[in-house]
Amino acid sequence: MGRLRHVAGDIAAARRLFTASAYTRLDEVPPLLVAAAHSAEQGPAGAVRAASVWVLAFPLAAKQGRTVPADAYAEQAAVAARRSGDPVLLAAAARAVATPRRRTGRTDE
Repeated sequence: MGRLRHVAGDIAAARRLFTASAYTRLDEVPPLLVAAAHSAEQGPAGAVRAASVWVLAFPLAAKQGRTVPADAYAEQAAVAARRSGDPVLLAAAARAVATPRRRTGRTDE
């Protein structure tokens, strides 16, 4: 359980950096959070944490022009959000994916 709380704290810290546009400082964070998300994906609580990582990782990768990983993160966000059963998280995953895709002219996806 301590590991899951640590992951949640890391996600919150990464979200604050993203909100502050500290993208350079975030470069090392997604791989660490992704690894933690994979290890914490058990059950609904783990799915919530995993979806939270993917929801953050997608727009970061999109802002950096890394479309292939961004697309993979988008898919993983949607899958984890559906597994979580949390409608608010599912909406967050959809919103996180929709905005960058709209900006890159890929609204049909």
